[in-house]
Amino acid sequence: MDATKTIYLNIAGFNIKINLKETEFKYFKEIKIEEIKKYWSSFFINNKPKKIDFTINFVERKNIETIYQTKSKKSFINFYQIKTNNIINSYYQCGPIQFQIILKQVLSELLNLRQGMTVHCSAVRFENKAYLFLGKPGAGKSTAMSLLSKKFSPLADDSGIIKKEENNYFFYQTPFLEKNSWIKKNNNKLYLGKIFFLRKKPYFKIEKIENKDYVIERMTKQLFSEKELGKNQMKTLLRFVSQFNGFYFLSFAKDQNKLIKLIDFDK
Repeated sequence: MDATKTIYLNIAGFNIKINLKETEFKYFKEIKIEEIKKYWSSFFINNKPKKIDFTINFVERKNIETIYQTKSKKSFINFYQIKTNNIINSYYQCGPIQFQIILKQVLSELLNLRQGMTVHCSAVRFENKAYLFLGKPGAGKSTAMSLLSKKFSPLADDSGIIKKEENNYFFYQTPFLEKNSWIKKNNNKLYLGKIFFLRKKPYFKIEKIENKDYVIERMTKQLFSEKELGKNQMKTLLRFVSQFNGFYFLSFAKDQNKLIKLIDFDK
């Protein structure tokens, strides 16, 4: 008999249990295990945790349900089903991109309840802290991260998690596949250091942001959510902006040494 295989992931401090249920198509199960190992092994935990925050079941389904819209000529595939508040069923036909969508849904639900949020950002490690870079598309998030990677370890190219734990704010890496696949990911946390809103300029300058209303407006546009901004998430954002005091403007041009020097001496 094909027994259930269980894998445990720890992401942003949450324990996620993945059950690969019995299936007639054993090869599909083997493929799924290899996919998860390939893309998310850095979030594996070997021992069963005391508490499970969410469960994802991969179950057998020979025929995947599809919905076809005649008018738009679009076809939609049902690749997961929400069973309860903390259980999702998916199918072995689901690929890595679909599994990433499921992880986004799971993290959105968990962070919404635990004073956390996912933001569009790039990030680097400065000593034992995470420095985040935010901005509109084209503002230079990837550029800033790449330039600084010569001295500071890159943490993110597109997304990061901010979460409050025991009166401190921490940064976690997301499990999402990003543009720069060479960024090494894990489930470790770092103290949140500074958040920079980027400005492409012909000069280099760091300026403290005192206007919290401006920060709220800008950060609202950077939140990364699978659903509309709800009351809980808005409360989390407002609380974060009022309690965290590390918001800055970063004006920079494409000069690696000058940018590294600017960040390195702004302690």
